[in-house]
Amino acid sequence: MADMRMKSRGGRFRPAKRRYVPVVDRSTSRVGRPKTRKINLDSSPGSSLCESSWVRSSAGDSTQQGLQGQGEGDGDWAKSEAGEGTAHSARKTADEDRWSSLRPKLLLARLAALCPTQKCSHCQGTQEEIIRCLDCGPAVFLCDACSAELHGTLMFHRPYIWKENRMYCPAVTKPHLRQATRHICSDVKTENIVVFDKHGVSHDVMLDTCCHEDITITMLHHGLWPATPCSPKTAFSLELLELCVCFQLYGCLSIQAFAKSLQEVDNLMGVQLAAATKPGLYRNLLGAINEYRYHRSQINREKKLSNFEVTSCDICAKDKSRCIFSLDGNFALVHKQRGELAQKSRHTTAFFIPDDNVQEFTQKWLADKRRVDTDCSQFQAGNTIRSKNKTDKLDVTGVFGSICQHEFPGPMLNMTQGESMAYPAMLLSMFEGKSHKQQLVMYDIGCQLHKHLRLRMSDLVHQFRFSVPAFHRFAHTMTCQLTYGQRCTVGAALNDGEGMERLWSYLRKFAPATKQMALSSLEDLLTDALFAYSQKSFLGLGQKLCRQVATADSLKKKSQAECVVLEEELKRNLPGASGDWLATWQRAASSQNMHQGTEKPTAREELAFTIMQLAEKKALSQKDNPPRAEGKLSEDIQKLEVQAEKLKKRCQLQELPDIANPTTLREGAAAKVKLHRAALSAALNLAKERQFLDHLMKKYADGQAVAARIGLRVKTNSQLLAKVEATLASYGIKVDSKELKNIDSPVYSQVHTTDLIPSQKKAALAKADYDRACEAETETRKDMTLFLQSLAEKQKALNKLIEHIPETPEETGERHLLCTRQVLFEKVHEVCATDFARHIDIDETLAYVPSRLMRMVEDNLHEPCFDLHIELEDLELEIPDSEDELE
Repeated sequence: MADMRMKSRGGRFRPAKRRYVPVVDRSTSRVGRPKTRKINLDSSPGSSLCESSWVRSSAGDSTQQGLQGQGEGDGDWAKSEAGEGTAHSARKTADEDRWSSLRPKLLLARLAALCPTQKCSHCQGTQEEIIRCLDCGPAVFLCDACSAELHGTLMFHRPYIWKENRMYCPAVTKPHLRQATRHICSDVKTENIVVFDKHGVSHDVMLDTCCHEDITITMLHHGLWPATPCSPKTAFSLELLELCVCFQLYGCLSIQAFAKSLQEVDNLMGVQLAAATKPGLYRNLLGAINEYRYHRSQINREKKLSNFEVTSCDICAKDKSRCIFSLDGNFALVHKQRGELAQKSRHTTAFFIPDDNVQEFTQKWLADKRRVDTDCSQFQAGNTIRSKNKTDKLDVTGVFGSICQHEFPGPMLNMTQGESMAYPAMLLSMFEGKSHKQQLVMYDIGCQLHKHLRLRMSDLVHQFRFSVPAFHRFAHTMTCQLTYGQRCTVGAALNDGEGMERLWSYLRKFAPATKQMALSSLEDLLTDALFAYSQKSFLGLGQKLCRQVATADSLKKKSQAECVVLEEELKRNLPGASGDWLATWQRAASSQNMHQGTEKPTAREELAFTIMQLAEKKALSQKDNPPRAEGKLSEDIQKLEVQAEKLKKRCQLQELPDIANPTTLREGAAAKVKLHRAALSAALNLAKERQFLDHLMKKYADGQAVAARIGLRVKTNSQLLAKVEATLASYGIKVDSKELKNIDSPVYSQVHTTDLIPSQKKAALAKADYDRACEAETETRKDMTLFLQSLAEKQKALNKLIEHIPETPEETGERHLLCTRQVLFEKVHEVCATDFARHIDIDETLAYVPSRLMRMVEDNLHEPCFDLHIELEDLELEIPDSEDELE
């Protein structure tokens, strides 16, 4: 490569200009034009891929002909012409080749960097046992005098001394923290303490204290946080605790893993330098981090800052006419029973409801033994008997919570049993009266919750409407989806109702740590995590609203076009509109049209029918039957006898009716007809659901999570149809399963029903999507306006508050926090005003106008604090070319 370089000014070599020739590739680009690739003619054969890049060209085959006869490298070019290589693979191959050639040099350079120089970087003097400090810089070597001078003022540096031309050893340093300038006292005592710096390394430090100020306050003035509240002998740098909190809340890392990670990082540095020990970092940090995390949240929730929090939803607070929130429980955030003193949470009721209030409400709820009959999916999590055997070692079996439509968490509570209906009922009682209109509640089993509240809290239920989230609706029946489904619920817009699932995916990562910690610490950690999640929701709210408008516009156009096409196809035979078909379908579902005309048999009729079945089974048992059939008959006879005895007691009869009695025969025949119709009605309901699920299976591709959930519901539907088929067979009616799955089968002629054809249902669902998209477009634009209004109002209030803060040290620090909060609001306002301008009209009251504070910050950012000019020619770095030269 030496012949390809030419020397420039300053002694540096620059590569000469390379020559390229285009080669046409047989593959084509996305727009249908052929691709060409530039081949470096100056490189060696086989390395042309290292300098190649893809360009589009309309060149023809004449370019390829011009390359014939080049000699060396023809094989590689032919390989490229065959389309075996791509631009990405070429770059990856080139990078791998370069790394392969650099690896030996990088290793030698790393080893050479361990070799010290004998020259001091500060005074330029020479010393045999030179001192090196990586905290001062990667190549800073100091003599004894310079090291003592610099490290007398720099805290927590880790200098190492080169001993006997063999290895680095830690140099002994003991910083002395003098009195803070804000408090000067003649009665000064010096305490020896251990301080962990931001790397987790322990240092012996001398700290000056006095009797007029608590030692913990003195530590805080020096940027340290005490490990214990009384006479602390150990402290942590605030940088270390901030790093720990950020890793804990945003990286979901446990304290133990954090301490181990710091130790491993220092061990990796031990390749260069001798590692320092960290005695008791995890144990001391475990007791201090919870209090510091609460102190950190107190700063953000200070009295004057509390009115400008970003942990609550301003849009929901301003718009009382529309409120949508989701409920759900999480069984991963459990807590083991421990023999510990009961401590209260530091955050008290910031998010979590006190356990005593939850227990009191739950006991009252469970005391009511009224049951609700449901025909939707069976919900087993609320069965306390089922969960008791599995959670006997837990005092908290999970967390139940709420979240608003804009992803801001709401009230939470600890569960002590299965997901009982008492938990959502208690949260709903807290939401009572927070909206002028009915609030929309989105819950996995909103259909069952609605029925429970109508039975037990009839005075509360009229304030809420209930819906099933978009993903969970596939586990419900078709009737439930048309009544409670998200796409068929007026006012739901495009809120999928799965905000709690997204919140659980974040909180679930804390489960390994929260399971073993104290219960109060569990609530504190989850509360701080909820604060962090709220701040994340606030910062991303503008982008979320913009995405909702784009999604609503796209869905509205797509569903409207689908409705028009289907209505045109059906207008000859079935005139009408998609909206009318949707209303008809929903009315039939809400009134349970498939169950009309199916009267249940009375107890006497059911007893007569049971006696008839019993007589029929006994007559069959008198005949010659195979052993297997004989055993089945005896089992059926035994079950029928038990059932007959129960019905006899229910009818309050002394003995069973006579089978030869005409009244018994007439009652038995009536019961058979009623049971037959009830079974057919149930089968018709399942057949309609099966048709609806088949339509959804065509919509969603295999492998998606939604498709898997629909598949489970199809499997359940098949099992229920098989049971109905067996029930009909017990009545002496043999029906094929294929006939039961077809809603147009003649077997359903006895059941009175009115239904829509599949094309009408498809058009009706498209109309539902169109309605929700229109709602989303209108409501999201309204939310944009409200969000900008709240930001403008907070900025005005902050400006007034900042101007009237007195000039005391504490108040001045508070002014700084208020100013930083104002800068945050202005940054968000500026971005949102720019993004929202494409969707709404922004007047003078909503437009972003930078304040004097913001102009001061921006002007300061544009003014450089210092000039730094580095000439590359002045940097001399000698890298050995071989191991012999290194030795």
